[in-house]
Amino acid sequence: MKMAYTNTSLFTFIGPMPFVPRTSEKTSLDINSLSLNLKESCFFSYYLPLFGILILLYVISNYIIFIGKGEIFQKSIIGTKRVLLVTAHPDDECMFFGPMITHLSSVTPDVYLICLSDGNYEGQGSKRSKELWMSCRKLGLNDENIRLYRHGLLPDNPKVSWSPLIIGHIVLQFVETLCIDTLITFDAYGVSGHSNHSAIYRALMHLTGKKAVPDYCKIYVLESVNILRKYSICVDLLLSHFTSQYIYVTSPEKRKMILEAMGQHSSQLLWYRKLYLLFSRYCYINTIRSIS
Repeated sequence: MKMAYTNTSLFTFIGPMPFVPRTSEKTSLDINSLSLNLKESCFFSYYLPLFGILILLYVISNYIIFIGKGEIFQKSIIGTKRVLLVTAHPDDECMFFGPMITHLSSVTPDVYLICLSDGNYEGQGSKRSKELWMSCRKLGLNDENIRLYRHGLLPDNPKVSWSPLIIGHIVLQFVETLCIDTLITFDAYGVSGHSNHSAIYRALMHLTGKKAVPDYCKIYVLESVNILRKYSICVDLLLSHFTSQYIYVTSPEKRKMILEAMGQHSSQLLWYRKLYLLFSRYCYINTIRSIS
């Protein structure tokens, strides 16, 4: 009797197809919904409280300044008698240094200002020169304490690299002639990133490297901050008080002086500068550090 033979090797080799469970459409939607819920939960649990803290700081800082109590956070340079402020263009004095100038001019008559160009980038040098003097009067500076230079190698132009040797010679001559004990200017970034601002810092670094600055003269720079802090109005007040070496804070009266000073620069009062006056911390707070 013959026995039937079935070749099962093919089935043995291939084997049965593995069972793969399929995710239903409903399950997929549930996962996506859960993911969105987690993201919303993270937002409300992290970012919303952070935003609330910033709003609270904004309210507190503005309240402190606008009721005239901001000066309790002030940390002034001690022993200042004869001050020299070095700027690059007319309007730098009130756009960047206003809080500090209004304070210093109220405690000593010997606050001097050197402006190294007439701001002739758009052909308005003559007008801007006159505006400088009118602005400085509003800030409390005496006319005879202001010097404006028109040097062919120091034009108002961000594309022109100013010579540190020329700047250094002008500044050093002024320091030695008037026995300046406090010299203040921009830091390496120059607040706005303008190359003419930074050039003044480089010139002073060149002088200090050569030890050409008299021992009685201490050098300080205005601190640049990131864009969030720069346009935080006065929310930066509390942070600056604890992180900066020196801080000058406006009172309502001095804030008015700064606005009136900038009002003298009619050639520069474009819409975005008006917004700057409203939102920039530099119209409320100056933080200074020593580089000596």
